[in-house]
Amino acid sequence: MTANRTTAVLFALFAMALAWASANLPSGVGAVPGPAFFPLTIAAAIALLAAALMVQTAPAAEAPQAAPAASRRVAGVIGLLFLYLLLWGTGLFALRTVIFLCLLLRWTGQGWRASAGVAATLTAVVVLAFQVGLRVSLE
Repeated sequence: MTANRTTAVLFALFAMALAWASANLPSGVGAVPGPAFFPLTIAAAIALLAAALMVQTAPAAEAPQAAPAASRRVAGVIGLLFLYLLLWGTGLFALRTVIFLCLLLRWTGQGWRASAGVAATLTAVVVLAFQVGLRVSLE
């Protein structure tokens, strides 16, 4: 199995896990979306992208095997994402998210300073948008 197919399968599994995890959330009332709306939308988008990647790497268009370093990088990103999701609900959302994003960016080749700056900025935007703007607790 090529690296693209492996990636597509892993992301499809992730999409199914996300959809399954959000199945217990309320769907909403009337035209107002509930807490399940965004996770299900993201799961659908991930599943569609995984399917597109699988179709793109059809047997007729097989590419040579990816370098082992690329496969390790993809596996590391997916592992880091699963670890972050396992820690969901343990508190300290902002700290956990800054650390996750910083490690993710660092793992994909960014420098520590750039990773820390982007991670802190993105986390601040998310916290402000949800906790201040939408009044939704992220804990």
